[in-house]
Amino acid sequence: MERAGTPTVVIASAGFEHDILATAEAFGMPTQQFVVVPKVYNNLTVEESIAQTEPVVDELMLLLQGNRDRDAFDGPATNDASDESFTASDGRTSFEVFNLTFAQRNWTDGYPVWPPTPSRVARLLDGVEGRGSDVVCVLPPGNGEATVAKVAANAAMAGCEPEDMPVLMAILRAVAHREQRSVLRLGLMSTSAHAPLVVVNGPVAKQLGINGGRCCVGPGQQNAVNTRISRAFHLCLKNIARWVPGLMDMDSVGTARKNIVVFAENEDESPWEPYHVSQGYAPTDSTVTVFFTSGEWDLSIQGHVDGHQLAKAIASYSGGNNNSYMMGVFGDHPHQVPLGRLLIVVPPHAGPLAEAGFSKQAFERFLWQQGKEPVARLIEPLRKLYADGEVRKEYEWLFDLPPEQQWTERLPVIERPEEYSVVVAGSVRAKNMLMPTRTHPETELVTATPT
Repeated sequence: MERAGTPTVVIASAGFEHDILATAEAFGMPTQQFVVVPKVYNNLTVEESIAQTEPVVDELMLLLQGNRDRDAFDGPATNDASDESFTASDGRTSFEVFNLTFAQRNWTDGYPVWPPTPSRVARLLDGVEGRGSDVVCVLPPGNGEATVAKVAANAAMAGCEPEDMPVLMAILRAVAHREQRSVLRLGLMSTSAHAPLVVVNGPVAKQLGINGGRCCVGPGQQNAVNTRISRAFHLCLKNIARWVPGLMDMDSVGTARKNIVVFAENEDESPWEPYHVSQGYAPTDSTVTVFFTSGEWDLSIQGHVDGHQLAKAIASYSGGNNNSYMMGVFGDHPHQVPLGRLLIVVPPHAGPLAEAGFSKQAFERFLWQQGKEPVARLIEPLRKLYADGEVRKEYEWLFDLPPEQQWTERLPVIERPEEYSVVVAGSVRAKNMLMPTRTHPETELVTATPT
């Protein structure tokens, strides 16, 4: 509107000021004019909304008329920097000074990092068939230009090796897919606890030692490679793409999953084709797939009668009402956010399921058919949205059902069976993990070339 000559002013809830400035700069907004109200509007009554808006109307009108220069807002410091040196009486102290400085500038993930010295960065560039100035991609949420050199600098801080670079670049390209960029941006900037999760497939997993077996989701020496790649990914999103808590990552509470999870599919112990093969890639291809998760459940199933009963037991963990596919804002909106499920199945359960005749695709469809909940549970979190007219038209009838029928009528917790993804990982004990997902998974080939 401003580019067309119409002045605009943002009405911002307190706590979103930094976000407005960063967003305006990232998305090329002409101005950064805003007024601040105390609370977020979503849960306010009409009367409360009016009461908090009236006091800023005069200021808003002055800004619209261009009659007042807004006081400069102390926005976030830029993370551009020239070469720096850190010296002290000994190497250990200089390392500590370096880490303290980078942490104070908010350039780390909160843990100690390795200095991205020219020699470390140059060593990582040896893992790439290209120049440091080559652009890998433009990263959401802040439209950061990820050059090979910038990626290598963040990878150096995470302690990566040259052979990690092709995997890291593939992850970044997957996040930056043009078709999904708007949806992924919503996931990264949301006030909900959405977080990326990366599954690695193909020969590269064994070549690098990326764990897909026991305890593959979590810390430990067995996950040393998983962890350094995940940290590098996190640092690239933060320092290149501005995925900074309170800046463009606006979580209300947050989640430990934002210490991003990277693991390999356990292809050796899986009875099914690998995930990337089911997506049309060759078994000899190496790929990464990025999911955006919004929670997790531990599926503790202590034994089973047979493969079919096991399938029913797993499907009974539907994930409850952690879904919103009825919402118009997420359904008919151009930036539709599909809601799905990622199920991590351990080999001791994948084997009996396959022996019972379930292909991976058949099992995914079975999960959709069996994973149903009473309408009452599905619609209860959406009553305010229904009152505001933000529920998709084809689902409005659910709110008009008699209360008894809302408990007897059952619907799938996910709208389409295609939104289920099954990946085999872990080992030894038959405990699975179920995660809601907030976007279509994005798969990318691992290559040594930047793009």
